[in-house]
Amino acid sequence: MFIAKACSSLYTLPVARRLRFHTPYDMRMGPRSIEELLYQKLMQSAGFHRFVRRVYLKVNGLEEPLSHSKIAYTAESVFKPKPHHKFKAFRVLFWDEMRSIFGLERRLKDRF
Repeated sequence: MFIAKACSSLYTLPVARRLRFHTPYDMRMGPRSIEELLYQKLMQSAGFHRFVRRVYLKVNGLEEPLSHSKIAYTAESVFKPKPHHKFKAFRVLFWDEMRSIFGLERRLKDRF
């Protein structure tokens, strides 16, 4: 009776709770074979579900929606030079250009 009642209410639970639902039979008995043990471990593994989801999205040509943990960074948001950084860069480039005007070897030729 309990198992039938639990199974009938199984489909009224949210999806996340349905995945973790175990009947009393599963909780009492261990796996009967190595295959069942591996199957249980795979079904409990979040990494396996992420892998399957990525394969599913690639096979069906769908884009993975951005999650809150994946934030796109651009170069402008990562490094914002301050005025003294800009001054130092200008000074280095200016003196390098002055060296080339007077026929001396450039020091930054391998960087640009």
